[in-house]
Amino acid sequence: MIRPVRVAEQVPSHEKCFSPPEMKPNDQPLRTSEFRPADSSVEFLAAINELVSAGERRAPAAVDDRLPIILVVGAPRSGTTVLMQWLKASGFAVPSNLAARFFPNPRFAGMLQRLLSDPSLGYRDELAVGAAGDSFSSVFGKTRGVLAPHEFSFYFRRFFPVTVGESLHPEQLGACDTAGFLAGLRGFGSALGSPPAVKGMLVQYDLSLFLADPRVIIIHTIRDEADNVVSLLSHRSSVAGDVREWISVRPPEYAWLRELSPVEQVAGQVHFTNIHLGCQLRSFPEERVLLLPHDDFCAHPARLHALLSEKLSAAGFEWTRPYDGPESFTARHYDPASVEYREAVAALGRVRELAKDRWLISP
Repeated sequence: MIRPVRVAEQVPSHEKCFSPPEMKPNDQPLRTSEFRPADSSVEFLAAINELVSAGERRAPAAVDDRLPIILVVGAPRSGTTVLMQWLKASGFAVPSNLAARFFPNPRFAGMLQRLLSDPSLGYRDELAVGAAGDSFSSVFGKTRGVLAPHEFSFYFRRFFPVTVGESLHPEQLGACDTAGFLAGLRGFGSALGSPPAVKGMLVQYDLSLFLADPRVIIIHTIRDEADNVVSLLSHRSSVAGDVREWISVRPPEYAWLRELSPVEQVAGQVHFTNIHLGCQLRSFPEERVLLLPHDDFCAHPARLHALLSEKLSAAGFEWTRPYDGPESFTARHYDPASVEYREAVAALGRVRELAKDRWLISP
């Protein structure tokens, strides 16, 4: 059952929070050609945004600074993408693949997205884009369609010195512009007339950045860890082209996890991400946190709609839209008797034991 939980319940009693070790500088992760943008498209979009920026800077800002913001965090392959698709279908202002191309101009991006998605702004379906963005399908987190959800990663990098999701150094934290980040998102949401929701995995190891804003609500998705490991290991092969290449977020244990086998690396990536998220979220008021087991969400998404309505109300925003989404989703599970699943379970056990030695934790 999906339920609002006491944040302390998220972390096993034998675990503790740790200061991140000294980290290496960010470097660009590898991608197969299928997952790399063409240089020509980057140059083309930069030219468009330069033209748009002049107008956005002059236009008066019609921004509702009371809008709550939904930040989705979790281990990679834990169900964050389908959750973002559901949030968009439920009426939240989720940046689309189109809006992501205009990340330097979030208000314009929101207005453009609304132009293509709000039937009241169309005439005889002249701007209809079919079902683009309404599907709940994706390929390793990448959606297809003009209005389908996007991670908005380049927007994050405007305000935070990040390339991949990892803990920031103190000097990097000092360079963050959290206020500007949240103001831009509220501009995007104001253009669409609803609370913005984004996937926050690039900054999820430094959630204290958002503690001061009482209207930031965080959803932590959690999937069965063995299922999560099997899925993420497959993700490595498809996206990086090599199971040995690290993909996605780097928990503070990244440096020593890199010394292990691929399946143990992924096991640590999943397990320690969940641990560190739980540690951080204990600092947040309970009304600003939702622990979301992926299986529960798939079985009863309408319950999440009701819980989010309560969270938004606590933040001073009344969400009156009735639920009209899917009754359920099919959660992907791997055969517990399969070699892949059993190797994942064993790897999770090994990294937990290694962590006890490195952190001097008693069982």
